[in-house]
Formats: sequence, structure tokens, C-alpha cells
Amino acid sequence: MIKRLLLLAIIVELGVFWYVHHEKTPVQVQVEKFPQRELFLDQKKVPADEPELTVETAATTDPLTVIKDKYTVEFENLEKETKKKAKDLLARAKEDFIEESTDGIAALQVMSSYYNEFKTLETETDEAFEQIYAQLEEELAAGGYSKDEAVIFREQYEEKKKKMMKKALDVQGSYE
Repeated sequence: MIKRLLLLAIIVELGVFWYVHHEKTPVQVQVEKFPQRELFLDQKKVPADEPELTVETAATTDPLTVIKDKYTVEFENLEKETKKKAKDLLARAKEDFIEESTDGIAALQVMSSYYNEFKTLETETDEAFEQIYAQLEEELAAGGYSKDEAVIFREQYEEKKKKMMKKALDVQGSYE
């Protein structure tokens, strides 16, 4: 059935094409001259009447800003990785706590083991932060900037760390 419909559609299309092509008289079209534009395949050519857009690059921005932006990304990646690990750890802790909640001693053991895992995650994150922070300080010094420019990153890290610990303790308190 589908083959027949397709064949019929092709025949109709060919008939319409033949009719339009043979029955119509030629039409005269007057072509106006269009402005010539050069074609450069390897570069963008902006017409003279259009303003040229400028893109701010690392070469035109403040070197200090470039350094800070680079390390902002590094610290954000560390934060995302740590949050993911902490979230997974909290989910596992919740499951184990619910399973062991009928036995008080087992529940305490679960909380104790996960507390140790959270402390290990905190230590690993602190070490990774300190490593990135030291690189930032070195790059600042090499660029002739004060190491004090890095202090804001440490303050932000400590603040986020406090919030994350508070959130973890709030979640733990909700299981009790």
C-alpha cells in the first residue's frame, strides 16, 4: 500500500513538473545589480556600514584578572567534585542509618564510620585546596602581584566549608 502511494506521489509530481515546464510561456525577469561583496573563506569580512565587533581576549584584559579567573575555575571544580562526593556519602549514610536504626549500637557505628569518611573527605579537599592555593600564590608572585590577592579565595573556601559542614550536621540531626 505504501509503495503504491509513493509511486502515485512521484507520478503526480512529475506530471506537475511537466505541465509547469511545457505549458507556461517564458517569463522575463529583470535583474537589478546587487552590491558586490568579496568572499573570504578564511576570514570574516565585515561590510563598511556595519560596526566591527570586538571581543575582549586575555591579551586585552588585566593579567591579574586572568590569573584570578583561572583559579576561580580551579576552585569551582574542586567544590563541585567535593559536593558530589559528599552527596554520595550522605546518601549512603542515610541508607545504612535507616537499615540499622532499629539497633541503637549499630546505628552509632554507622554514624561513626561515616563521620570518619566525612573527615577523610574534608582532609583530602583541604589538601587539594592548599595545593591549588599555593600555585595561585606562586603565579601571583611571578606576575609581580601581592599574595594578598589570593586571600579572598581562602575566605570563600572557609565560608563554603562551614556551610557544607552545617548542612551535613543538619542532615545528620534529621535522622535522629
